[in-house]
Amino acid sequence: MIEYKEGNRIALKELKRLYAAVRWLHFLRPRLLKAVYDRSDYVVSAWDGKRLAGVARVISDGVFNAYIPDVLVDPQYRRMGIARELVRRVIERYKGLYNITAVAEDDGGRVFFYNCGMTQMRTAMRRMQPIKKVAMRKEGR
Repeated sequence: MIEYKEGNRIALKELKRLYAAVRWLHFLRPRLLKAVYDRSDYVVSAWDGKRLAGVARVISDGVFNAYIPDVLVDPQYRRMGIARELVRRVIERYKGLYNITAVAEDDGGRVFFYNCGMTQMRTAMRRMQPIKKVAMRKEGR
């Protein structure tokens, strides 16, 4: 049975295992991965005993906008409704905000978020740079 938990206190070992399982290898640098979760405003995770089965995280101003950069589910746990439940919990947490945005890099992701009640937008822009150049601020946020 899957148990859902809130909070960013997730063992780095479990996060690294999950990110490797979904092949998001650019996040496997421990300092970077730890900082990403420490600085997220909301994290909800799915557990099968002591094994991290899935996770979603949010960055938000808490007033107007919330952004979901990651929704990850271990391939061994897919098609069990875990990702949908993670997103449902995020939407419930931020239901009073005007805007909740998620990133979908492919058609499967777009269909998934559409099925979670989101609509596709054509107005987003982004600038990306190699992870090697990403500077981590020591002062926190």
